[in-house]
Amino acid sequence: MKNIAAYLVDKRKLEFREIPIPKPKPNEVLVQIEYVGICGSDIHYYADRQNGYRILTENHILGHEPAGTVIEIGNDVKHLKVGDKVTIEPGVPCGKCEYCRSGNYNLCHQVQFLGSAFPKVDGAFRNYIVHDAGFCYKLPKNVSTKQGALIEPLGIGIEATNVGKVKLGDTVAIFGAGCIGLVTALACKARGASNIIVIDVINNRLQKALEIGANHVLNSKDVNVKNEIMKFTNQRGVDVVIDCAGFQESINTGVELIKRGGRIVMVGLGTLQPMTFDFVKFAANVGQMLSIFRSKNAYPIAINALQNKQIDLSKIITHEYDFKNLPEAFETTINKKDEVTKIVIRM
Repeated sequence: MKNIAAYLVDKRKLEFREIPIPKPKPNEVLVQIEYVGICGSDIHYYADRQNGYRILTENHILGHEPAGTVIEIGNDVKHLKVGDKVTIEPGVPCGKCEYCRSGNYNLCHQVQFLGSAFPKVDGAFRNYIVHDAGFCYKLPKNVSTKQGALIEPLGIGIEATNVGKVKLGDTVAIFGAGCIGLVTALACKARGASNIIVIDVINNRLQKALEIGANHVLNSKDVNVKNEIMKFTNQRGVDVVIDCAGFQESINTGVELIKRGGRIVMVGLGTLQPMTFDFVKFAANVGQMLSIFRSKNAYPIAINALQNKQIDLSKIITHEYDFKNLPEAFETTINKKDEVTKIVIRM
């Protein structure tokens, strides 16, 4: 067995190296990775060696959306066995701080998150990793490890709909039809939202939104989004806006779209630049502004939804590459972004 890892050594430059196969601690499992999804944050690191305020200063292994097979377990692990297919929640919190103790472990300052630059934790683009067994979830027989590699982004969609309190009969507007926008639409649909409207500027992505169950799509380059949605809702507005784009235009429009007492959930951060916000109009609508960071307690929900076919992730993936072609996969995300919804890497 060889453990080959893909190190990011410079902007848009990956180097494959053989590294030792790690030994699991008593509370850990050794997993042979089978699939890893490429996330937007991976792309930022790859292109710029920076994701938001997190800057890479040394060689680094990316990847935080893995799934695979358990091949060794630590002495204290009881709920998993060798041969189990698992999906891996990438963030392992401290378990002791106020956030962890309140159940909001996604806010833990000491979280060790696969592929993150701060604190530096090498990621999953390697054949074998060890991980805390408590954050490895056994997959049912009818859920593949390829689907398992999409559970991390699906967890973001679940978190967004939980925070936004999306419920049966709601009308929801989602800005952004990339992977996160699409899994958010799937989560809204599973929660019973009656009207899901997806807004983007790329027609291929909007078509994908229709394929996965969105009721309406709008290209904001071609139409006045506010006018169209107000016409559709008889001037009422939407119950919830979920912004998976995070740009000034989407924020401005979102304020215009919510009904009185409606909610805006910020998910995507398209820019680090300060943005203006019409608090007067927002306050007049008695709106609620909410945000999320990663997800919490979402993996069991996601796995159950996949097992019971309440959510179908099969149409999210647009490209699949072998691990040896990882550099090509990253370049595709940059050079052909209009064609890409989600790329997975077959390890």
